[in-house]
This record gives sequence, C-alpha cells and structure tokens, in this order.
Amino acid sequence: MAVYDVLNAPLLEEDSSSYGNSSSFGSSSLSHNENMLLPVEGTYDSMFDGNMGSLRNGVDNTSICKSYFYGQLANVMKSAVWWSMIGVLVNNFTSSYYGLSVTRCAFNFALILGSFVANLIAEVVNIRKLLCVTTMCRLVIWSVLIPVFYSVSQTYSMERPFWVIFVILMVVDGFQVSLSNTVDLDYEGVDRISHQYDIIVPDSLHQHMNNVYQMVFDFSFIFVSVPLALVILLLVHKTGLGEEFILIGVFDLVFFLLSMISLSFYVFGMPVIKSSQYLAYARNLNLSLFSVLSEFCSKLKDNRDGFKIMLMKPHLMRKLLYFSFETAYENSIYLLIIPQLAYNNKWFPNLGTSGINLFCVCLISLSKLGTSIYGIYITNKIKNDSNDNLYRSKPGTIIKCLLFSSFAILLLPVSLMFEDLPYFRWLSLTLLSVSLFLFFMFTTLPKITYSSILQYNISNHPLSYKLFDFVGTFITLVDALVIFGLSFLLKFPGGVITTEKILIYTSVAYILYALIQIVIEVMRPSNL
Repeated sequence: MAVYDVLNAPLLEEDSSSYGNSSSFGSSSLSHNENMLLPVEGTYDSMFDGNMGSLRNGVDNTSICKSYFYGQLANVMKSAVWWSMIGVLVNNFTSSYYGLSVTRCAFNFALILGSFVANLIAEVVNIRKLLCVTTMCRLVIWSVLIPVFYSVSQTYSMERPFWVIFVILMVVDGFQVSLSNTVDLDYEGVDRISHQYDIIVPDSLHQHMNNVYQMVFDFSFIFVSVPLALVILLLVHKTGLGEEFILIGVFDLVFFLLSMISLSFYVFGMPVIKSSQYLAYARNLNLSLFSVLSEFCSKLKDNRDGFKIMLMKPHLMRKLLYFSFETAYENSIYLLIIPQLAYNNKWFPNLGTSGINLFCVCLISLSKLGTSIYGIYITNKIKNDSNDNLYRSKPGTIIKCLLFSSFAILLLPVSLMFEDLPYFRWLSLTLLSVSLFLFFMFTTLPKITYSSILQYNISNHPLSYKLFDFVGTFITLVDALVIFGLSFLLKFPGGVITTEKILIYTSVAYILYALIQIVIEVMRPSNL
C-alpha cells in the first residue's frame, strides 16, 4: 500500500492503531493506511466487471467485491462524520473539560489491547461475520446505548454515573475498532476477501477501490459533515427542541443509517463462505481462552522485542518519534484544540451548541482539505521511479516544511492582534482559517516521508512483524499522551481556559518540537 492514506485514515477514529503484521501501515488517524491516489484506467463499474471472472466456486465474485466496497464506503463516510463532531459530542456527554482526554485514553488503551488479539480473531472468524458483528456493535453503542443512558442521566441528574458508563462504552468501542481495522479496506480487508472467498482481486481493482475509498473519506468532511452541521443549526432555529437533543439525535440517526447501509451490503451481498480451501484452513484454527491469552502474551513479547530492535536503530527511532508526534498533534487539534477554541472563542461569544458544532466542523473540514490537496500533489510528485515503493525527500525540503508549518501555526495567536480594527472578527477568522489550512498542508510531506522510511525499513527487516506491532502500539500511546498533555497545558496557569491560551500554547508547543527536530537533524543527519 502507498503512503498517503496513513495520514487520513479514519483514525482519528481508528487512527494509528493498525500497524499490524503486514508490510504496510494500517489505519487509525485523521490523522487513519497508506494508499496513494493513482490514476486507474476504466470506468467505475467496468473496473469490477472487467477485471474479475463472474463466477468462481459458485459465487458471484463481482457482487461480493461490490458489496464489500459499498459497505466500506458507507463506513468511511460515518468515520468522517464521527471525526468532525466527536469533540463537541464528548464535551456534552461528559460535561467535563477532561472528559475528552480521559475517554480518548480509554479508547486508545482498548485499541492497543484489542490489536494484540485482533488478527487471531480475524483469522478464525470469517470476514462477513466480523464485518457484521463489529458494525452492529458500534451501531448499538452509538445509536442506542449512549443516547439512552444520556437521556436518563439528564432526566434524573445522574451525570457522574453516565460519565463512568460512557468511558466504559469507549473501551468497548475501542476494542470493536481494533477488530474492524483488520477487515477494513484500508488495511487487510481485500486480502481477506481474496483468501476466504477464493477469488482473485487484481491490483488495478484493488487500487481503484483504495482511490475511491480515500476520496470519499476526504470529501465527506466537506460534503457530508458541513451540510449535516447546517441542518442541525437549522433544526434548532425551526423547532423548540433543545440544542443538545438535536445534535445528539441527528448524529445518532446518521450513524444508524450509515451503519445499516453497511450491514445491508454485508448481509445480502456477501454470501456465506463456501471456499473449501478456507473452510479447511479455519477448521485447523482454535479460538479459545487459552489461545487468546497465548496470542496476547506473544504480542506483548513481540512489542518488547520490537522496542529493543528500534533502540538499536536510532535513526529509525527518531523517525518514529517524529511521525508519532506529528500524527498525535494533528489529532489533538481536531479533537481538543478546535472544540475548545469554539467553546471559548472571542469571535462569536454567544454561540449555542449547534453553532459551536458548525464552527468546529468547518475548521476541521478546512484543515482536512489542506492535508488532502497537498497530500495528493506531493505523493505524485515525489514518487520514486525505482519501484521500491519508497518516497524520498531531501532533508532540506523537510526542514523547509517544518519552518513553513511553524510559521503557519504562528498565525494562530497573530490572528488575535487585530482586535481593535473595525473588521477584526472577519480578518481574524480569515487568518485563523489560513493558519490551519497551511499548517495541515505543510505537515503532510514530513509525515509521508517518515511513514515511507519506516515502512520501507521495517518491511525489509527479518523481524518486521515485531517492529510493526511495536510501532502501532507506540503511535497509539503517543496519541493519548499528547492529547492528555495538551489538556493540562491549556489550563496552566490559573486553571482558566482562554482563546489566547489556546492559540499561544498550541503554536509554541509545535514550534518547540519543530526547532528541536531541525537542530537534531542538522547535527545528526540520517539516511535510510
């Protein structure tokens, strides 16, 4: 798989967690996958119909691939909506400033533990069943349990018990995501389809599916999340219902509908597996408490060994640190910084919940647009012609991007320096928007380069599976630590959050990181 999608995978929901036992990086960050948008010949439907035999082992191969693909598209649209609104939703669910940090840490913790046994479960349980179970479980969590418990907590003033229940549900959700990652299109889903249904998916078709999958995810932020936020705002003004009720209700309804669309394609479009080869293979596998515990202990050992190997390769460890921080910092901006900026903004101080949600969705969509546009450009620009699937950038280019991204994020506090001007609000908001767009655009190249270097070197190591396990765990841990650290930083000193603190601390933290990286790389330059 190519490098671009590791930046954009629906991690943020399922983001950095799915580095797995494969030669490619998996998904889980808006920061979730590694596919590049390459040109593919042929029309949309002809790619399916023209590249596959219609029948094999008595099943319609084209129908299977289409059903899986369409189900995944609905799923990735759901991920984009989730990422766009989760910061505001969690703030309403927990009524606590640290609610997001705690729930994110709980989610990541479950993601790590689940990833230790997810591949074993995915080998034993067929892909059709696993897709249905994980989709249904997440539907129940987000569209049934959370709104029901939230309504009860508001009716009977039980906010603290609901907060505990919500964290527990996020742990369960994190485990479900770790399972679904193993069968998602941006990870190993197509390979499992090929193996379990005994069909051949050509590389051209696989690339076509990856291209469309990535584009749907990117554009869903603009063409799904933004209109949805506008609908929520309109409903608030046209009805007498509470803002929180409408926000949660619309989100849960959309989550439910997109989940049901995915389920419909999986249930009715993917038949029960009849491949004799896979059935014989599955019968030899054992899924028991003992096998799960053995797999868990084995993964712990692999992570320990992977850590030791990485310590012996300091140049790779540095790239891992850079990539992990870049990914975690951008995730924190989506999940923490932008929502807190919306709640404490000086531009529209009397925004209700629906207005805050629209404010967040617009800024997140704009930031995502910067990543997507520049990601597509540089991925095609710097592709190496040697067919080793390695993307190289000159050290000077990386340093320039770090300087440009530092300058871009410095515009955040600068945007507040025009408070006394007649058109302060709109000039300031323009600077804020430009700052986020440019920051996410210029941080794309370093992430692509670090990801590619890691993937190339790890894939060619004899113990690559141990390294991939460690890398996935490490990135997920850093993601939790960064968002938790920023949460504490924003309240220092005095325990009060202000617009100035949010913008200044966000800028200073990244600029310090960029300067440290530049100094290290100038003093100790490293090759592959």
